[in-house]
Amino acid sequence: MSPIQLFAKTWKEVVQALGSSTSETVQRKVCLGFDALNYTVDTKLLDGIREEVIPDVIDLLARQAVLPANEELQLALKLVVFSENFTWISQGMKYVQPTGEASFAYLGKYGNAVDHRAKIVFPQVHSNFELAKDMLVVHQHSSVLGGMFTKDRTIIEYVPHTMTLNDTLILQMFWQMMSYHQVVMSSESSSQRTQTSVRY
Repeated sequence: MSPIQLFAKTWKEVVQALGSSTSETVQRKVCLGFDALNYTVDTKLLDGIREEVIPDVIDLLARQAVLPANEELQLALKLVVFSENFTWISQGMKYVQPTGEASFAYLGKYGNAVDHRAKIVFPQVHSNFELAKDMLVVHQHSSVLGGMFTKDRTIIEYVPHTMTLNDTLILQMFWQMMSYHQVVMSSESSSQRTQTSVRY
């Protein structure tokens, strides 16, 4: 056996004796939020409506509603005419990974027995969204000669987020808050206009 062959054999035995190892860990990091979000909020706040014109107002709202015409919506719009106080909420969400769409509508009528006038609130939210992708963090560690030589490598891959029940509830609350926020803003704006007209 030549000196080179002998050295190679000896080196191989040393490496085998000291050993080498490779380990890999995978972590999934959930990224909350949106990669893409497109939404519209439309709020109609009508105050001081006389009873005799309420059917005409409801008919106008029905024709301007962005929600698809369905039996539930048509029934709600009919009932609001005959009810002194009325509330109707419609909410829907369709999610097909990794994108989804959601809608939320709130229709409320509040009567005033003193002057026989009504207030109608009708906010609508429509959105298309794409949830942020989750990260798969892969950490690879290689060790040779009992740790004499080491190598570390980190790989990051993005995978579609898996929708959970908690995610659904959070998204529903998000659209509701957007809708109610618009109602509050509309109410404050209306109140400020009234105060201004009285002041002057």
